[in-house]
Amino acid sequence: MLAVISPVRSLLLAIFMLMAGSGFMATLISLRLEQAGLSTIVIGAVATAYFAGLMVGALRAGRIVRRVGHIRAFAAFVADGIGAESPWKHLRGQIHLGSERFVERMQRQAASPAGTGIPRTRRR
Repeated sequence: MLAVISPVRSLLLAIFMLMAGSGFMATLISLRLEQAGLSTIVIGAVATAYFAGLMVGALRAGRIVRRVGHIRAFAAFVADGIGAESPWKHLRGQIHLGSERFVERMQRQAASPAGTGIPRTRRR
């Protein structure tokens, strides 16, 4: 059994990581929207749009790869992202776990020189 899985273990691990990340993201988005006080209808619509986009992207990507080849498709995907605004820019400070009090305490701690996590001997 292991001899059959061994050649594709990297691929299986990558698929597992993608699926786990997708599940965590969907859960985190739903929790964040609930914390923001949005209705369950809006949360459901956002989750539906998230997975619909994931499905459409998966269906279209295969067609692109078959048409132009995997190397050119990768180059096209990278070229689309070059110069684009970072998707993380709008997420900064938006998704977090914990209460507001906890987040404020962590922000204060991170802002102080002692809270940087850098040993005193290494600080400049």
